[in-house]
Amino acid sequence: MSDSNDALQLQALRASIDNLKQAVDANASRQAGETAVLFTVVSLMLAELPPDTRNLIEDSFSVWANGLQNAALSTDVKQIARQRLAMTITD
Repeated sequence: MSDSNDALQLQALRASIDNLKQAVDANASRQAGETAVLFTVVSLMLAELPPDTRNLIEDSFSVWANGLQNAALSTDVKQIARQRLAMTITD
């Protein structure tokens, strides 16, 4: 009897894990789509700014990114800004 209960519990656990995986995948997909839209909007906004205003924003962003205590995060943030937003970021 105990083997039968264990098998049922294992089956229920596997089903729960599968459901959680599906939920995580769906959430990640939704967030990726929202992030892509956000990058597109910000990129378009930056492209419309006068050069001096854009330079001021890029300089401020550079100071902030360079001031991050986590060096890996700082590198990633600057890379994203360069690649996705076409920003000129100083190191």
